[in-house]
Amino acid sequence: MIIRYLLMILLLNVVFIRSVFANETDMQPTVFEDSAELIPAGEVFYYYVKLQNNTGLATDENVTLDVTIPAGFTYIANNFPSECKYLEVNTTSSGGPNDKVHCIFTPPFAGNSYKEINISVQAGETLGVFKSTAKVTYADGSGTLEDSNPANDEEQTKTTVTESADVEYLSLVPNLPNVVSGGVVTYTANIINNGPFGTTNISVKHEIPAGLEWVGDGGDTLTPYDNDWSCNKITESSKDYVVCTTSALSRDDNETFQFRLKVTAADGNISLVGAVSSNQDIIDINPSNNTNSSKIVVEKGTNLVLSKSINPTTVIEGETATFTLKVHNEGVNEASDVMVMDSVPIDHNITSVVAPDTNWSCTIVGQLVSCSYDGNLSAGYNKNIVITTKAPNGISNDFTATNKATIITSTPDAIGGDDNASVTYQVRMDQTDLGITKTKLPKDSPI
Repeated sequence: MIIRYLLMILLLNVVFIRSVFANETDMQPTVFEDSAELIPAGEVFYYYVKLQNNTGLATDENVTLDVTIPAGFTYIANNFPSECKYLEVNTTSSGGPNDKVHCIFTPPFAGNSYKEINISVQAGETLGVFKSTAKVTYADGSGTLEDSNPANDEEQTKTTVTESADVEYLSLVPNLPNVVSGGVVTYTANIINNGPFGTTNISVKHEIPAGLEWVGDGGDTLTPYDNDWSCNKITESSKDYVVCTTSALSRDDNETFQFRLKVTAADGNISLVGAVSSNQDIIDINPSNNTNSSKIVVEKGTNLVLSKSINPTTVIEGETATFTLKVHNEGVNEASDVMVMDSVPIDHNITSVVAPDTNWSCTIVGQLVSCSYDGNLSAGYNKNIVITTKAPNGISNDFTATNKATIITSTPDAIGGDDNASVTYQVRMDQTDLGITKTKLPKDSPI
């Protein structure tokens, strides 16, 4: 009898102890929040859950955690891949009962410990405030709750989705990847807005590196969007920049525009780097694609420029016509084997050719004047060759004449279009200067 009584007391104590220990285990999602106050539409962010055992006792049953994913959001990954799974096959949530991350933490979940769960999610394109719930369940195999404080088993967080865009600097392409020193490079920039929303106040900024200088907006042939973009040079803190702007880009707008820079470096490689920015109130969800760059290879060369004038601009037959040829080396390198050739119009008599210095030697063959430079023409050289002629005599009609000249060099010339010069002028007949005078005689004078 006594033995039976002692066994009964022992059994009651075991039940009491199990009940006490079970009720002392308290699982709680103590923190549930998203990674930013405002989430741009289409942006990848994460939910953070701190799941904690508030008691000193380890669990002896499974602990489950369910985190709902709002409709339109897309589940990406989590940092407990073995324990936590997304229940739906389609990872873009429709707001259904299985659009959630379901975690199972097998025992023991140590007392006074916690786990930090990060769930990566991409926001949808619908704007507004979206609610998510994190709920923990601690129960035995039959579903009987063993959590001592079920009132703290659930937390909620609200995610605010705002407008966003993805403005990408797609490409920056020079028309001349290899350019002769002194040449002008036309850069074509390509900007695209990948969405999901439009944006405004787009600005593309390039620091002008040493060896390049500003020429102007646009290129030789306008792109379809050049008129929508404006490019200018600005100076900030003693540095020059090319800044190109447009007012707005809608979703999926893909636009190109051009600007020109002149090469002032003698040779070497030059890189141009640009970055695009847009309205700060419409967050750019992918700033990693906001920059682009382009490199050109500068080859040694020159830039000879020939210009021509005549005095007087209208020539009377038989009078003197003086042609002035200005030879200018606008490049940064010397030019070798320089020669100037001038084709004087027919019937003009060449009376003299005056070179600016002794390095020049000039010859006349028929109507062709050829002047060769002995040595290398230095950078910055800017002097005149003067050719004096007599216009033809005995012409029967006024006529228009054209005098053409060209300059050549064995050194690569960056801009060939300014190597030729011409002047067109009028040759007029000499008109006899006739006059008439009138004298009044006295009335009584005999005739």
